[in-house]
Amino acid sequence: MEQRVVVDPAAFAAMREREPSLWEPSYGEYSRERQAARLVAVSEVLRASETDQDVVAERVEETMRRHTVCFDAYEGVSDAEEPASFAFVVPSRLSRFTPDFAAEGDELFPIASLLDPVTRQLLWTGAVPLVVDRYRSADGESGVMLACPLTVDIAVDLPGLDALRTAQRIVADTVAFADRRFSARIVGLGAILPKLTEYGAAVTDGSVAVTSGHGGTAWLTVNTVDELDVVPSDVGVIGVGAIGAAIAQELLEHPDVETVHLFDLNTARLQEVADHLGSRARIAESLLELLERCVVTVCAATSPVDLDELDVDLSGRWIVDDSQPSCFDYEQVEARGGRLCWVVGADGSARQTGTKSGYWGDVFDYGGMGPVQPSHFWGCEAEAHAIALAGTRADCITEALRVPHTQRIGERFFPFRLRRETRVIARRAAQHAIVGIF
Repeated sequence: MEQRVVVDPAAFAAMREREPSLWEPSYGEYSRERQAARLVAVSEVLRASETDQDVVAERVEETMRRHTVCFDAYEGVSDAEEPASFAFVVPSRLSRFTPDFAAEGDELFPIASLLDPVTRQLLWTGAVPLVVDRYRSADGESGVMLACPLTVDIAVDLPGLDALRTAQRIVADTVAFADRRFSARIVGLGAILPKLTEYGAAVTDGSVAVTSGHGGTAWLTVNTVDELDVVPSDVGVIGVGAIGAAIAQELLEHPDVETVHLFDLNTARLQEVADHLGSRARIAESLLELLERCVVTVCAATSPVDLDELDVDLSGRWIVDDSQPSCFDYEQVEARGGRLCWVVGADGSARQTGTKSGYWGDVFDYGGMGPVQPSHFWGCEAEAHAIALAGTRADCITEALRVPHTQRIGERFFPFRLRRETRVIARRAAQHAIVGIF
């Protein structure tokens, strides 16, 4: 990943102060004129900076071109593109309050790496649903990855119910774009979008088949555990929401698993899931107890875990972290003798139609914070691909995940993922160990 060169944030702060109305968050407005005015204002700051002006000129020109391409596509005024067998929709992790995922926008907007976090996130609020990448083509169609211009900052910028309704509308607009522009047969939801949209029910009238991605996530997680180099006799599950509970139940079917240990801050939900799973499921009284007992711990939670607050030895133990952003810090895990992996698969379809092709030139990789190879994918991403390739819209998951969902999605994976191998690959951003299956 290229080194980030950021202009003095004070220059951008002054720019926003000169035109405060221009820089109000504008979620779901989709104003070509307003977004263009923002880009012009940013360009003027960059041209007045000490940044290499050849770099500025090149990036400004390309960003303005992409601005036009994206709005033309969304408004339907440009030439038709190749149809999509499936679409995978993701939000952004950009935030004004942290630089952690700042690089995610660099691949879409070339000037982004020169901007401060506040300006970058505010620009994102003015975008339209847009193409992030395409997947390899076969028989005149290919999958498409779409970004909905939504970030977690919406919860700060708008009051509770307004934030929820606006977020749902933006996702619905992106799903409609997948249908209108690409005739996508299946639309998969990534990250927090299933929870945000009631498993897709709030963003479609039924004319578009939407699937939550939770079945693919759970299935790939269980198979990741199966491929580790340890015997998972005692397995822990952190987080017993719909995905965590389904993973726990699937793990109880594993021939090597004797006990599944559960932990969740929601104690009522925790007791409910433990009672449902039976005597081989045990509640851990604390996170420390779970980590000490289990040779493998699966994380299906959303709250970060700070191991510096725990006196725990993880020697010989695996953390399988399905959370995005990750709940565990790999440096903290490795410092305690443990190993950390994400749940990532590799495209094994006969014609590589789950492999990204690089719509904007470089293959989208979440700013160096995602899977390394173009053929690597998340389980939720793979679910939409699997259904489009080997299933029907009846296979879409539109409710809280249950074991039959996971098993059905697993059946859809097998017809076109014929190789089973474990790969350990290095995350470019931080040498993060990732186990990839298939």
